[in-house]
Amino acid sequence: MRMEEDASHWPDKMREIHGLLTHGKEWGEHWAACVREWVQLEGMDGFPVDVKSNTNIGAFSSATHPEPVGRWIAYKRMAKDRPIGNLKTYAAAWWTWWGDCQPSDRSVDQNGRPADPDDALDWSCMDVTTSCGILLVIVSLSFWGAEVFKAGGTDSRQAQEWQDAVSQATVAFTCIRRWKEANEGGSGKRKSIPPPSSSSRPKKCRKA
Repeated sequence: MRMEEDASHWPDKMREIHGLLTHGKEWGEHWAACVREWVQLEGMDGFPVDVKSNTNIGAFSSATHPEPVGRWIAYKRMAKDRPIGNLKTYAAAWWTWWGDCQPSDRSVDQNGRPADPDDALDWSCMDVTTSCGILLVIVSLSFWGAEVFKAGGTDSRQAQEWQDAVSQATVAFTCIRRWKEANEGGSGKRKSIPPPSSSSRPKKCRKA
């Protein structure tokens, strides 16, 4: 049975967040695929979405994440969408943050956004399945999608921006999963997250 089809062993927080991402959010196959890839990644580490980051486990950039993401963290990561205000402002902040989260060796396209990833990329800096890693990415996309659909659906320029972001996240989640599988002998599973030693801490992302 695939991980996303069996939630009986999930921690409560994982079930809560999955509900936030799926209940009443029939946003198309691209969104559903993004959520599935996120679930697969979390499952490889035992769904540690309630584990706080520390100097060993790592975290995504807090300096540039959109303000609503910071408010969500401050409100104890409740399984509820946060208002994001102006869609254009949020989109610009999200793309800046997303760029900062990428492996330092990942190239950018003509728009200054992460380009199609090279097979040889080291994804360790994004292999963060705790409360301050890829969880923040998928939740930030949920906030954004809720406002896009409230504003009129998928035909606007802002809707396309959101869809592009969802596609970027899905590609990254897939690459991280495959990278993890390759580095774990193809098992695709880990029982827990061992704190890495100082010699094996994640490679830096685009910005320190």
